[in-house]
Amino acid sequence: MLPLSAVRATIASGFLNALIPVYRDKYDKSTYEIVHELTANAELRTVFCHLYMVLCTSPRNLTFPILAGGFHHYNSCGEFYPVGGFSEIPLSLASIVERAGGRVMVKADVQEILFSGTKAVGVRVSNRDQVHDILAPVIVSSPGLHNTFRRLVPREVAVKSPLYEIQETVLPSRGVILASVGFNKSSEYFGMKRETVWAFSEPDCGLASDRWYNGTLEDALNSEPPGTYTKTKTCRFCL
Repeated sequence: MLPLSAVRATIASGFLNALIPVYRDKYDKSTYEIVHELTANAELRTVFCHLYMVLCTSPRNLTFPILAGGFHHYNSCGEFYPVGGFSEIPLSLASIVERAGGRVMVKADVQEILFSGTKAVGVRVSNRDQVHDILAPVIVSSPGLHNTFRRLVPREVAVKSPLYEIQETVLPSRGVILASVGFNKSSEYFGMKRETVWAFSEPDCGLASDRWYNGTLEDALNSEPPGTYTKTKTCRFCL
């Protein structure tokens, strides 16, 4: 990450405007289009696109640089899982926040982001029949673009943001079902290898994904999902 001053200087220099046209064709085309230009082999195209499941976006709607970034991450860093399960992440973060003088609230439903003019100054949370206003110098909204602008930010403030018009055109990402299964036996006992198995219902994963997600709930429940991946050694299954 660059300091804000460096980012502003780069933008002001016009360097990005000169660089963008060089890669514009890659940004304007979907991953699905690019892999079709690379090969006519449907199974190989699925190999190129398989990380779409992690990014929760159909290859037909996924820009190629995003997918390439995903491949770079997996090839250079791999994957990591916390000892004790995913619950260890918030538990560890909570202790760090509280040692620094912060407070972590659970079962507190955020009702809205509070504003003074156009500046966010706090959040309103509810816990059962109680409502609390919590003020802070910096407000970070993490539930996504749609939830932030449609549910948490007052409309009279939201319409003043340049992101408001964007959120009208951006579609929500697709959901996945993730299950982490623990056993009281070792991986060696079950004969599990340290590997990840990606399985797809047909060679054209983009077509299969769009057909499954765009169908009815009843059709989805009565048909094979377009793809799954299973990670052994961590006993993780994703649909």
